Amino acid sequence: MRKTLLLLIGLICAVFTVHAQKKADAHVSRYMSPGDPNLNPNWNWTVNGSGHTMYYSTSGQTPTALTNVQLPFYTQGHTLNTYEKDMYPEDGWVLAYRDFGTPTSAPAIPFFVLYNKYRGIFRVMCYNAPNISANYFRMELSFWDPSKSGALFTFNDETKAFKNNYNASVIESAMGTVPVYRGWAYADFTMFGFDPGLHPDARLRMKFYQVDESQINLASTSFTLNEVVNEATPTASRITGGDIVDAVNKGHKYYKSVNKAKKALQDKIDKTSGTPWWKGPATDLITGAVGTIAPYIGGLMGLVTSFIGGKNEQKVREPMKFEGAIELQGTINSVTPSFDIDFALSPGTQMADAYRPLRTIKWGVFNLNNIPVVDEHTIYEEFYHSYWGECETEESTTHDLDKSTFNYSFNTQSGMTLTSVKVAYTYRRKAPTSYYNIATQDVSAFSYYYNGFSSPGPNGIAVELTLSINSPTRYSDDELVVYKVYPYSSNSTYQVIGDCNPYGYRLGTEQPVLAPGEFMVSPNPIKDKGAQLTFRIEKEGHYTLNILDVQGREIATLVDDNRKGGIHTVRWNGNDARGKMLRPGLYHYLLNGPDGSFSGKIVKD
Repeated sequence: MRKTLLLLIGLICAVFTVHAQKKADAHVSRYMSPGDPNLNPNWNWTVNGSGHTMYYSTSGQTPTALTNVQLPFYTQGHTLNTYEKDMYPEDGWVLAYRDFGTPTSAPAIPFFVLYNKYRGIFRVMCYNAPNISANYFRMELSFWDPSKSGALFTFNDETKAFKNNYNASVIESAMGTVPVYRGWAYADFTMFGFDPGLHPDARLRMKFYQVDESQINLASTSFTLNEVVNEATPTASRITGGDIVDAVNKGHKYYKSVNKAKKALQDKIDKTSGTPWWKGPATDLITGAVGTIAPYIGGLMGLVTSFIGGKNEQKVREPMKFEGAIELQGTINSVTPSFDIDFALSPGTQMADAYRPLRTIKWGVFNLNNIPVVDEHTIYEEFYHSYWGECETEESTTHDLDKSTFNYSFNTQSGMTLTSVKVAYTYRRKAPTSYYNIATQDVSAFSYYYNGFSSPGPNGIAVELTLSINSPTRYSDDELVVYKVYPYSSNSTYQVIGDCNPYGYRLGTEQPVLAPGEFMVSPNPIKDKGAQLTFRIEKEGHYTLNILDVQGREIATLVDDNRKGGIHTVRWNGNDARGKMLRPGLYHYLLNGPDGSFSGKIVKD
């Protein structure tokens, strides 16, 4: 009995040990003691020759040596093996992490990471030493602990895109190919956001997943799946549990060449019926000079939501994000990752379960600090139309950026000078405005509505950065241009002028008969264009007119000033105090003043 019990205990321990070992194999990390060659910050990744020696170990076995391994920049057929290679220190690349192992200790996956301080690109390169059997992969990069993070990933985000308002739980995803027999898989992640308050203990976790090719279909009319993941590598932002295919469709594409970016735009044109505003400038880009994209991008903002590239010519892979091109369909299931790696972002005490950077790196380039505010002043001009015998209303709105709310952080240790910051307004159905220099010009736009004719207001702010590289470059342009569309918040004010009231009476002739405190709301229910509230007061003094929800909470203030006795008219467009359109439903108005308190119901369609 005792012997049987001992055998059972031994079996349980053995199973636990194997399980623990397999779990450990999924995490690539090892303690590197001083003198380990992988800690050399001056290791030269640009040398071409007989190749490199690296080691890998699975399941805790003695490391296996691999010799004469060429880096991806010199591997035949690899997408990074271009004539003008995007890897040199002169073009902004620095060595961040490396682990090729040693004869006595080695990771399961040899890897190294480069960071481009000019473009904020975090490039992970992993060598498929254990022969992972998958043609495609996806990598994910996120903060290991959202409570210890920073605003590094704001460039991909379209809403929480600010240093003081970012999503610490965002996951950056990238897709690519992986050679089945010992080749390099790699992914570029955009860490352009600069945060001087980055948490000192922040670390990144990179997860590597195998992808089943049969699960993926391509909706593109121009690209093959292989071209997408090699020539226009998709990257995206998503929240845990999101649909990866959808995230990739909405994400960045790192185009290997200008021609590939043009091909993607042509693909977008081919799949879009009608003549939307962006087809003209997109066609100009496609038929333009081969070596450049940036001069055309400013006019495409709204379709394109972000871009980083050379101002005069494109010689390196550049991220550009626009909707609809090279779409993926199908599913990419979330499975247990093949392996993961943790990267500490600050040097310090060696951590057993995370790699520390080989040098101090000031991550990121630029961030808006907070959401900017646009002052929107609407004038409702009422005039009597003698031919029709009735009143008409013309609405016009001026949109002025409050430049005191436009604040940004720039990494002065990036090796670049920020030479200009320009701003334009973007729209859903028309081209952006001209660009205004934020330092010297007012940023203004105009919209109107009259008798069925409308010029819609803006829906975003496009920021154009021009960055001058301080040192001579090898292949990169000496100037970079960056575009990104940001949301803004509205500060709305209203003014009614003219000789009519909202009920068709000409002022000075017929007046609506209203008792003190009585309201007339037209129209009610409120339509898309809002409504006018007309009320009569007797006593002169300070009055407030608020909109309340059904719980009695104040959500908008229409009047907060001194008024004389008589009939008054104000306009409400159905927005709350922050300028956000309210949902359809029942609301109340509440007038308070020397005459007393008066309330009533408003229905919003």
